[in-house]
Amino acid sequence: MEIEFQTEINPAEARLHLVAGLALTAAGIAAYTFFLLFIKELSLAPFLIGGLYPWMRHCLSTYRKMRAQARFPDRLRLEQKALVYCPAGKPALQIPYACIEGVAFRDGIAVQLKKPLPQKLTVLDSNFRLSKFLQDSSKQKTDLFFGWFNPLVKARLNDIVHPNQANHLATLQDG
Repeated sequence: MEIEFQTEINPAEARLHLVAGLALTAAGIAAYTFFLLFIKELSLAPFLIGGLYPWMRHCLSTYRKMRAQARFPDRLRLEQKALVYCPAGKPALQIPYACIEGVAFRDGIAVQLKKPLPQKLTVLDSNFRLSKFLQDSSKQKTDLFFGWFNPLVKARLNDIVHPNQANHLATLQDG
């Protein structure tokens, strides 16, 4: 028995990131145009033009990440004895419930692990880079961070992990 949740992207938030990215891109194009028109040495022009594409790419990166997340959502599977993280739907990391100390919601699911870990975290996909995932999670000031999940996931995970362990099976069955 298991419950599976997937990331949810708010269309209004995605539109907001698109508009902000396009505004920054337009400002960058305007600045480049201004510099190209008034630059005295034309030998610098290729460097300015060469910087335009990376600027546009950077400005729209958040929107691109959100679109990719909407097309290929990450999943969290609450299984009998472990939480399984599936980026783009492919199982990559298994976290035993015994290792989880606390769960919080911060525009995603923030998981604090017990120290020392009573059991090992299992990497299920050889392409999954656990060290990078842990580094990205530490930027959110937590041990493990799963972005773009809604608060319902946190509530369900708390039901399973925290003291009312007697409700564990009932929580897994009614979903």
